[in-house]
Formats: sequence, structure tokens, C-alpha cells
Amino acid sequence: MEREKIVWEFEQLYHSLKEHEYRLLARLEELDLAIYNSINGAITQFSCNISHLSSLIAQLEEKQQQPTRELLQDIGDTLSRAERIRIPEPWITPPDLQEKIHIFAQKCLFLTESLKKMQSDMEKIQVDVTLDPDTAYPSLILSDNLRQVRYSYLQQDLPDNPERFNLFPCVLGSPCFIWTIGVCEDSVCRKGGVTSAPQNGFWAVSLWYGKEYWALTSPMTALPLRTPLQRVGIFLDYDAGEVSFYNVTERCHTFTFSHATFCGPVRPYFSLSYSGGKSAAPLIICPMSGIDGFSGHVGSHGHSMETSP
Repeated sequence: MEREKIVWEFEQLYHSLKEHEYRLLARLEELDLAIYNSINGAITQFSCNISHLSSLIAQLEEKQQQPTRELLQDIGDTLSRAERIRIPEPWITPPDLQEKIHIFAQKCLFLTESLKKMQSDMEKIQVDVTLDPDTAYPSLILSDNLRQVRYSYLQQDLPDNPERFNLFPCVLGSPCFIWTIGVCEDSVCRKGGVTSAPQNGFWAVSLWYGKEYWALTSPMTALPLRTPLQRVGIFLDYDAGEVSFYNVTERCHTFTFSHATFCGPVRPYFSLSYSGGKSAAPLIICPMSGIDGFSGHVGSHGHSMETSP
């Protein structure tokens, strides 16, 4: 009986060990397959990334030959595509795969250096903008640092100097310049009613009723935007007669005024109002960053906007 018990226990142990052996072998096969698939997947991913980078580098080389305004129109999309590429953590790989990784890393380095140079070039054309209190409509309250403006129902007792708007709630930016950023001529009429349109020296976009965006052309042009404008970049090419607007948040082009004729210096232009018994939320000129240019932010009653040249 004792012998039979020992034989039975031995057989049970044998079958248990064989079952573990089968499970371990199956797991090992799974691991081998996973490693094989991982390596093949990595090779495929690297090949796609290298192809993608080659395309981006070719585009960058072409864009470097373009005028600055055309370069800005779709640089946001190029930057976004570059940022989506990630280099995986290194692991022991075959020599041919190591060579592909080396090529990939070199192209990443070249792309990074190109983007840094491009950002440096953009920073050279940025201008620090503040609001000019001598031009502000009396119902507009400017912050102490001249970077925020809000609408008030009570008018301030301010001198009616020639530079000040006296009918519409507008304010100009400072400094006055002829070569960087701006959306209206320094000589625009500030007394009485005037239509903000290119023939009157204005190049601007506008938000109506918290949801409708318009370029103030003559007649006006509707802007079918997919997302609300939270931050707007303005780029002026004085010599080419063009004023371009960009959605800085989405990094995409919004609208360009072409064939403009400037008769003198050009300045940043801002206008706030009220709708449905509510005043417009504050507009803030934000610090410059990268290719953002001069930027500002308007809070919300459902309508918000930021500005950046």
C-alpha cells in the first residue's frame, strides 16, 4: 500500500511537472512571437517615421526659400506633425536596425535644428505691443500695465484730444510702426462714425454675437472657423501690402488681406463693445512666445479671443 501511494504521488508530480513544462513552452513561444512582432513593428514604425521625416525635411528646405508670410501660413501644421514623432527607448537591436535608428536620429536632429533656426528667425520680427491710453474711447478701462482693456457703462472724464476715438469703443496699440504688426493706419478717422474696412484704413477680423467670425472686407467675408478664436496672431508685410491673421492656438492660417495700399505708419487696432446687455470680456495682450508674435486674450461671455502678431 505504501509503495502504491508513493507511485501515485510520483505520477501526480510527473503530470504536474509536464503540465508546467507545456505551459512554460507555450509562454516561451508567445514571448518569442511577441519579440518578433515587436521588432517587426519597430522596423515598420521606424521606416514610417524616417519617411515622414524625409518628407518634413524636404518641405522645410522648400519653405526656407519662401517669403516669411507664406512660410507662416502652414508652419503650424509642419510643427505639429514633427512634434507627433517620438523616438522609442533604445534596446539591443540587429546592426541593420541600428543603422536605421542612427539615420532616424540624425534626421530628427536636423529637423530640430531647422525648427530652432526657424523659430529664431520668427522672433526677430516680433514687436512688444501695449495699448495707447491717448487713443482709448472713454468707456474703455485700461489696466496699469496697458495690456488689458475692458468695457464700462460709465464713461471716464478724459480730454477729447485728436487721437481719441469719441464714438466707437476702440483703442490703438503702441508703438506706431511701418514694418511689423498692425491692422489700421495711424491716420484713421477717430471722430464720429467710420466703417472698419480697408478703404478706410482698417484691416481687421471681428466676432459677432459670440459665434460669427468675419473679415472686415468690403463686403464682409464670413470666416467658417471650426473652433473659437482664443488667440489671434497678426502678421503685417508692409512692402507686400498684406495683413494676415492666424489662429495661434490651432497654429493655422485664418485670413489674409491682400493688395493693401498703406499711406503711412500702421498700428495695432482693437475694438470692444457689448451685446445683449453684457459688455465684452477683457482683451489681454499676451507675452510673445516663439512664432506667436504680439498676442492678446479676450475673456468670455461666450466670446473669447487672444491676439498675437
